[in-house]
Amino acid sequence: MSEKFDGPGEPPEFRDINLMMLNDRELAEIHHELADWVDNAEGSFDPYRPPEQLIDDVRNALGGVAEERAHRRTM
Repeated sequence: MSEKFDGPGEPPEFRDINLMMLNDRELAEIHHELADWVDNAEGSFDPYRPPEQLIDDVRNALGGVAEERAHRRTM
């Protein structure tokens, strides 16, 4: 039986995230969700691969979450 793969689907909501309003647990969760989505998207092949701009946008949001988590650890 072959496994059907339809690509990574839609990314977790990342456009309107207010990082300052999230607690540490929520930051860790969104970091994990975004990282998983980027990994799946980068490993996808046409026709299932999301547009490169969307992958870059999610990757940039992931970087922002990582920066906020690192900043909070230094406080």
